[in-house]
Amino acid sequence: MVTLLVVLSFPILLSVGFGLLFILSGRSQVVLAGPAGFLLYLLLVSIPAGVVLGTSLGRVAETLAWPDSATAWVSAGALLGLMLWVVQRRVLPGKSPEASDRVWVGPAGRMGFALLLVPVAYIVLAEELVWRAYLLPELGLLLSSAAFAVHHHHFGLRHVIFSFLAGLSWGVIFILSQCLWPAVASHLVYNALAWRHMRRMALQAGQASDPRRSSAMDRPPAG
Repeated sequence: MVTLLVVLSFPILLSVGFGLLFILSGRSQVVLAGPAGFLLYLLLVSIPAGVVLGTSLGRVAETLAWPDSATAWVSAGALLGLMLWVVQRRVLPGKSPEASDRVWVGPAGRMGFALLLVPVAYIVLAEELVWRAYLLPELGLLLSSAAFAVHHHHFGLRHVIFSFLAGLSWGVIFILSQCLWPAVASHLVYNALAWRHMRRMALQAGQASDPRRSSAMDRPPAG
């Protein structure tokens, strides 16, 4: 029961954590959207993930096994992540749910993007362990997907709706494969594409604000 309460209260934990950071930073949106905000999310998502691992290690560990069919399912999951990205960009109306002015887009250059994907992969694994491996068997597909969607409220209603759709998709592939890795692969492909898009948006915004100056992200990495 305690684990379930911790997981379901994660949106409140996010609101409190980012609210405190906002106040302590002198009400700076720049700080929230910078490395400090990114690091804060890493720390906060580690709380439900740590509780889940501490109380339900045996159950979630079973979902990390690699059955004979896992390779095919992981490939299908990667394709699903690409399809979700197409749906998010082409089908749903309105602006992109990810905004480069709300999320840190990482260090400059190709190496910077590669380094960014390390904590992004951690976020993906933590979220899948919590909302798929633990919460889906507890509450079912619909409620676990809804809980996953709610903690994306910071990006607005459109992204909450899309996150619910994504949660359903990752939940279904988790159920069908009886393995967490296809959902992890799908989630990671989607997030990698989303951050790549946000980096481009940030680069374009920087160039538009000062067209005489080339952004650091536009320079080739040293070496």
